[in-house]
Amino acid sequence: MVIVLYLIDEKKSTYEDPKVCYTKGIGSSFFCKQLKLYNMKLKELISKDYMTAFKERNAVAKNILSVVKGEIQNNEKNLLTDCLSDADVIKILNKIAKPLREIVEKTNDNESRLQLEILESYLDKQMSREEIVVKVNEIVASGITNIGLIMKEFSTLQVDRKIVSEVVKEKLK
Repeated sequence: MVIVLYLIDEKKSTYEDPKVCYTKGIGSSFFCKQLKLYNMKLKELISKDYMTAFKERNAVAKNILSVVKGEIQNNEKNLLTDCLSDADVIKILNKIAKPLREIVEKTNDNESRLQLEILESYLDKQMSREEIVVKVNEIVASGITNIGLIMKEFSTLQVDRKIVSEVVKEKLK
C-alpha cells in the first residue's frame, strides 16, 4: 500500500501538483507536500493518526482510534502474532463501524457520526443501495436466481451484506 500525502506551504495558495489528495480524518483536514510513505501498514497509519489526535487534543478521534488500537492488540494476542495484515485490520474497522452506522441511522448522534467518518476514512467506499440494486438486477438478468449465489457475487465487494440481502429478497419476490 502506498500513501502519498501533499502539504501546501503557508505562503502558497495554489497547488503546483495536480495529484493533490485530501486527507480527512483526525479532526483537521490537511494537505502534505509530496511526502511518500511506502508500504505503511494500516495499523501503523492508525497508530500515527492516534498520536496526532492525542497531540491535537482531539478527543473524538483519540477515543475511537484507541478502541481500534485495542481491538488490533487483542486480535494480535489471540492469534499470537506481532502484526496483523491490512485485511484483518479492515475486518476490525468494519466490526467497529457497523454499530456506529446503526446508531447514526437511528439517532443521528453527532459524536457517533464523527467517529464513523474517522473510521470510514480508513475503509474503501462502500457501494450505495442504488449501485447494489443495479448489480442485483444484472445478476438476476443473467439467470441466477439463487440467493446464495447472488450473495456470493458480492463477497469480494465492499458492501453492507444486510442491504444486499434486503435488495435480493425484494427482487426475487
